[in-house]
Amino acid sequence: MTGFSIIKDNQDINDRAFTGLQFADEKLGDFERHGKNPEVFNFRIISENDAAIILMEFYGSSKAIVRLRRCQQVL
Repeated sequence: MTGFSIIKDNQDINDRAFTGLQFADEKLGDFERHGKNPEVFNFRIISENDAAIILMEFYGSSKAIVRLRRCQQVL
């Protein structure tokens, strides 16, 4: 897997994002893929306790991850 980030010149953030993407890809490996046209876009989701991870895949090669967690404080 090759990773890239839009955060220029910040290798630490890029490395952490890539590690998170690898983790999500491994954790969600056998999960059902959702999407009406999975060759163009599909996603897998896992939800545990107060957190969720969504792994999105575009055109079979580009991936993005979203991590959500319940916020206890209302802003």
